[in-house]
Amino acid sequence: MRATALWIVAGCSAPERARDAAALVDVGAPGDVKAPPPDAVLPDAVLPDAVLPDAAPPLPDAVLPDAVLPDAVLPDAVLPDAVLPDAPPQQPPDAAPPLPDAAAGERCEGGEDDDADGLTDCDDPDCFLAPRCLPAPEVCDDGRDNDLDGRADCCDPTCAGAPACPRGDAPPYTQAELQAHLTVWCGGCHMGEQRQSGLSLDPPFTDKTVGVQSAQVPGVALIEPGDRLRSFFWLKVAGRQREVGGGFGDMPPRERLCADEIERLGGFIDALVDSPHAADSPGSP
Repeated sequence: MRATALWIVAGCSAPERARDAAALVDVGAPGDVKAPPPDAVLPDAVLPDAVLPDAAPPLPDAVLPDAVLPDAVLPDAVLPDAVLPDAPPQQPPDAAPPLPDAAAGERCEGGEDDDADGLTDCDDPDCFLAPRCLPAPEVCDDGRDNDLDGRADCCDPTCAGAPACPRGDAPPYTQAELQAHLTVWCGGCHMGEQRQSGLSLDPPFTDKTVGVQSAQVPGVALIEPGDRLRSFFWLKVAGRQREVGGGFGDMPPRERLCADEIERLGGFIDALVDSPHAADSPGSP
């Protein structure tokens, strides 16, 4: 390596050899590399021209087949025929008004037969429970049948014991009088073969009622001698049977007694003693 360097130097002039000799690098041992002087000019690096591969020839134009879509078949739309309400017929000025629509129902006021059944307002059964059609409580001293039960003032059983209908105005019934009244009041249901609820009022009615337990309220006698308020018979006639556990349904069912009649029946029971046939009882014939 040293001989080759000396030969290269020998081909130059003396000044050049001196200059180049100073610039030589002693390759010496591996790894012993000296840096070139600061003013050393290195030849420009010449890189070979880069040769790019020829571009691939262009691809032929792609020809895609035309897409053929099936014709969409939509169902024919069927719209319902519009139904317009019929115009109300024109009525001449003197024509009768049209009949009411029965489907509308009775309105229970206005004075018209709204459901075309021949009954108007509160006279129509459809209105029996309408608030304006419910009977008012009986007023016992105004001369009117307020609750529309066919009995006015003191003749209405609900007025029994009212201040306007004091007790003691009429004498108690005798047993004969009461038996005759019971035949009229109760004969259709509690005499002969007709003994509804097991009650018989055939003469003498006292044998089947005084001291006899009520079938509807066990423990309460039909007639408790001397005490109308413990006598189911009187409570039923007076419409107060619910005070001792009785059910609905007053007696008589079709025509209720007048207040003075109920009072005279109560007077008969209050005056009874243990024996229904006692001579001193006003109920004795």
